[in-house]
Amino acid sequence: MESDAAIICLTCRQPIAAEEEAVSCPECHAPHHRRCWESHAGCAMPGCPANPASRAQMPVAAPPPPMGAVPVTTGQPPSNGLAIASLVLGILGFCTAGITSIIGLILGIVALNNIKRDPRLAGGKGMAVAGVVVSAVLTPIMLITVLASVMFPVFAKARVSARQVQCISNQKQIALGIQMYAQDHGQYPGRDWVTKVSPYLGGSQMMFTCPSDESGESEGVSYGYSAALTYPDGTGVMDEFVVSPSEVGATCDATPSQAYPAGGLIGDGATPESRHSRGIVVSYCDGHAKYIQDNLASADESSEVYRIFYRPREEGWLK
Repeated sequence: MESDAAIICLTCRQPIAAEEEAVSCPECHAPHHRRCWESHAGCAMPGCPANPASRAQMPVAAPPPPMGAVPVTTGQPPSNGLAIASLVLGILGFCTAGITSIIGLILGIVALNNIKRDPRLAGGKGMAVAGVVVSAVLTPIMLITVLASVMFPVFAKARVSARQVQCISNQKQIALGIQMYAQDHGQYPGRDWVTKVSPYLGGSQMMFTCPSDESGESEGVSYGYSAALTYPDGTGVMDEFVVSPSEVGATCDATPSQAYPAGGLIGDGATPESRHSRGIVVSYCDGHAKYIQDNLASADESSEVYRIFYRPREEGWLK
């Protein structure tokens, strides 16, 4: 006869005899036949941690990452927009004379710094390096282009000014030669003025050529001599007839240029020519020379050039 205090196996619901080997669950202490425990692979108590069914339903927590480790993500790494922009702007520099390349160079450097701080952006390193290289090649081209556009007008203006100064120097020397000839001979040179003045200039032909003369007459005579200082027979007027030497024109830039030693006469085959920034260089009988901004209108009696070459007698400067 079985005792009322018989222990019941939780798995098979049968009493556990005294001679049978029993197992008590380490979690809930429920009794089991050993054979039942082993066949069930654990406790049969619902919800018990030792129950295989309960263990299968419980989520397993992932171990925390070690300190200092960088979490690894899967999928595509984030794109590096600065690297892409650097390469695109660098390539566009070929079409913009390098204007965009300086921006591409800056963006490329920023992109490389970002990649250094965040390894996830390493996928764009190649484009960033390419953008920096292309931009670095084209940036000097842009700088040279900008400097050239700024400096070329400056150089051109300086060249024009230098030619004007040289022309003033030439005519000043010629005017002094004319003045010395008049003092030595008591009259001014005539139609053959170049031949007569040249000895006073050391026989130099270069002084009679304006550096801005584009007529094509190599080492020719670019200047004209005032016909008012010459009589119809080709001789020069007397020195005493020039009442106001500082007002009477002696020479000026003239056209057409002639082969040395021939020289034109202003008012008798030759006319004043503006060669220097819409102006003309003239010399006077007293030996000085200067640049005059003048439109050279032959009928404009208010023009200084017109008055000193075409109206010296009317003005009372020449008898």
